[in-house]
Amino acid sequence: MNKFRIAKDGKAEQFRMSTTIFPQQRIPLRVSLGQLDAKDSSRWDCITTHCRRRPLAWFLAAAFMFALPANARAVVPLVAPPVPKRVALADLIVIGEVTALEDKLVDASPLLKIPGVTTSVSYRVAVVQVDETVQGGKKDQSKIRVAVFQPVNKAGENRPKRLPKVQFAADQEGCFFLRKHPDESFYVVQEAYDFLDKEHLKDFGNEVALAKKCARLLNDPNAALESKDAGDRLLMAAVLIFRYRTPVVVYAKEPKTEPIDAAQSKRILTILADADWTEKTLPSALSPLSLFLYLSLTEQDGWRPPDDATALADAARAWLQKNAATYRIPRFVAEPPPKK
Repeated sequence: MNKFRIAKDGKAEQFRMSTTIFPQQRIPLRVSLGQLDAKDSSRWDCITTHCRRRPLAWFLAAAFMFALPANARAVVPLVAPPVPKRVALADLIVIGEVTALEDKLVDASPLLKIPGVTTSVSYRVAVVQVDETVQGGKKDQSKIRVAVFQPVNKAGENRPKRLPKVQFAADQEGCFFLRKHPDESFYVVQEAYDFLDKEHLKDFGNEVALAKKCARLLNDPNAALESKDAGDRLLMAAVLIFRYRTPVVVYAKEPKTEPIDAAQSKRILTILADADWTEKTLPSALSPLSLFLYLSLTEQDGWRPPDDATALADAARAWLQKNAATYRIPRFVAEPPPKK
């Protein structure tokens, strides 16, 4: 679970979210909104609550940085999330080419709307020719508008010029992981890692292949969870955990969740329990232990981490074996709109 509150703190363009790994240990993620104008953003900052720490927290901070939950599309991990997580959180994934840049900036609401904040920010919009749709969208779409936040100093502001996190150019080709803007017709690239540049990314082919595989598995997740291939089962479990356990909105109060289907939850947890926990070639964010920690279990769930970090994996696996049939993985859901 991710808990945060908004407060007036005199800091611009940033907030922090405290990510609960263990109930007594919270590791703060410093994140960039990149969507508040100077007038409003200077008044807003989120405050993390630091609870008491044990030595194990330092171990987790180093070992599982790739696996930390984040507020999708606005809360940015300190490192690029794995491709399966980007697939899990994208509304649309396309492979295509930038054909033009619109002349004028577009003022629109932030991609991540903060309750009580009414402001607009500037976007630079590129026209993208779609060569292949990997996930989402319409099958017959040939062109889409892709926007990226464009930092603009307001009149009277005296601060260094800031560059956008992604600078598109005509004829640029790549793979786009996109979120639909809540009000406008364009999609948004939130961070630099949400665009895979075909020319400059050495591992472009492999990362695109992995994105396609994840998207294909998502077409029928329950079938993928029953695959004969253990690697596909674990990959599907990872994508679903990232999707269910990553909040994609800012909550005015406590985050709202609901349990997922009982059979699917049991299958995901069973896959984690049955996985090869000694596998050394898996990326850290996709290891069974990292995925287990991403569930953000608490003592109310019957989980209390051992003080000895070397016993963590055994304790996690034992919890899975004991609780897979009864525990229901919760998913984050949007709050109902406020009554007018």
